[in-house]
Amino acid sequence: MEYRISDDIFNAFPNFRRGVVVGKNINNLEVHPELGQSLATEAAVVSSDQEKLDDPRLIAWDQAYLSFGVNPRRDTPSIRFLVSQIAKGRPPRPINDVVNIFNILSLRYRMPCGGDDLDALRGENILLDFAKGDETFAALFSPEKIEKPAAGEVVYLARPSNRIMCRRWNWRNADFSRIRPETTNVAVNLDGLVPPISNSDLEDAVAALGELLRKFCGGTISTYVLNRDNPRIEV
Repeated sequence: MEYRISDDIFNAFPNFRRGVVVGKNINNLEVHPELGQSLATEAAVVSSDQEKLDDPRLIAWDQAYLSFGVNPRRDTPSIRFLVSQIAKGRPPRPINDVVNIFNILSLRYRMPCGGDDLDALRGENILLDFAKGDETFAALFSPEKIEKPAAGEVVYLARPSNRIMCRRWNWRNADFSRIRPETTNVAVNLDGLVPPISNSDLEDAVAALGELLRKFCGGTISTYVLNRDNPRIEV
């Protein structure tokens, strides 16, 4: 299974980096209360930050969305959505260990994070690219409602079926590849625009996510950072 970021993405966003953490044969059935506690702690740190909604790491994603024609206040990047919900007194609730782990790191480093069940792809390749408009998407918990993306929107999809796993880069996840308690093979993405995030912070976030997955879910964990010079991996 090839995982690739297209050259067109790096041509438009040369400062983009994507951390990828792949977990194979993990156990996501157990629920560890300490992860829920860590998630609450990170949410409390965000809540206490008086400048949280004006963080340069959030503004950078607003600008990226605007560059491909999307209003980030209507279709909100995942990290801004998380922070905005916390500002309204709605911290993220624990879901399952894998989701809790990537939400912890998302808040800690103020970067978009999300993951997918690799078995749902049935061996297809993975691509981050600009949409052509003929791809298909069914949002989380709405598998019966099929949408088409706008041409030029950044999408994360399976090829050759063109089933989108996440629309608008890191806005909304698909239902078919969502991470469930019974999920055993995952790919988790950590998106960074460098600057305002630093390469070292992105690398630290990737390493921390890998360690938490290894500690709480077991399995075989591999970590990568994709960039213009290293745009693909074999999963």
